Amino acid sequence: MSHPVALRLDIQRAGDGNAVLKLPARMEIQDAQALIEAFRKLLAREKMKALQVDFAQVVSFDSAGAASLLELMRGAKVSYFNFANSSL
Repeated sequence: MSHPVALRLDIQRAGDGNAVLKLPARMEIQDAQALIEAFRKLLAREKMKALQVDFAQVVSFDSAGAASLLELMRGAKVSYFNFANSSL
């Protein structure tokens, strides 16, 4: 049985309370629990007004990855939430 690996999420903060979260390359079923845990830890320690989620690094994404993002959206207490792809 494999154990989920802890993920470190890359977040860039601006001085105005805004933040950009760069997602990992893989957001699949085998990564879902680690992603949700990483999102919860991030939300517990970061205070932000607005959060932009950057998909530029994502190369593999399935329904479990989508569920992980829904968990992030539900837990984020921000006034503005945006999805983006900074590589465009």
